[in-house]
Amino acid sequence: MLYIERTLHVKTALLERPDLQETIRAIFASHITNDGACTPIGEGSSRKVYKIGWCEIAAGAEIVLLLKLKKRPSGMKYSHAAERSQYSELSEFGAFEMYYDFTAGHISAVSFRTKAGFERYRAASVINWVKFTFSLSENWGGTRVAQGDMDAIPYFMMAVRYQHLFGQLTEGEPPLIVPKHTASYTGTMEDHTIEGGRIIDLDPTECLLIDIDRGGYLGWNERYPSNLGVRHRGQKYFSPAHRLDL
Repeated sequence: MLYIERTLHVKTALLERPDLQETIRAIFASHITNDGACTPIGEGSSRKVYKIGWCEIAAGAEIVLLLKLKKRPSGMKYSHAAERSQYSELSEFGAFEMYYDFTAGHISAVSFRTKAGFERYRAASVINWVKFTFSLSENWGGTRVAQGDMDAIPYFMMAVRYQHLFGQLTEGEPPLIVPKHTASYTGTMEDHTIEGGRIIDLDPTECLLIDIDRGGYLGWNERYPSNLGVRHRGQKYFSPAHRLDL
């Protein structure tokens, strides 16, 4: 099963649960007004995490739904999350899919799309030991995970559009299937990517795959090179067919 197919699987189940949809709306509203009606179960440097509840996705199979929202309402605009900028949310979705494809065996390695892009990144970045082709299970510079450990990746990722605002739905604890705990990070720039054996956070400012994809630091007028195709992978999660509109 492809990662986007998992997302569609959960979306189909969620559309049959108006109670869960209403819970998501209520959390958005409470978060925006900061009225304390809904309490987050955790928070990071830029986002708060809310528990939605259990959702049955197949007979005898339930997952915990989490909603991640930017701390500042001004940073929650859906148009910003879905735009093709260097810090949009497209790249995080693409990075999760790339990790999933590697663990599922759909790809055996990650490669730069062009030799020119590889040379430019090596010349411009302080992380200049990255190879043209590398395995996500080796000591490549970022978060590592073994092939076969598919459950080191949250079961799904889904973009949510509530009015003009953006949120991110994903799988919480306990996971549907226990991971093999092969995920680890080297500390290059990814200090908080793993929890409970799963890769849970690939923020655009702290994920080396995304940094490589955008060519390191870009000025506002510089072209996004898409060195690895990460952002391109993430675009489909924001299409009407794949996102959740509330």
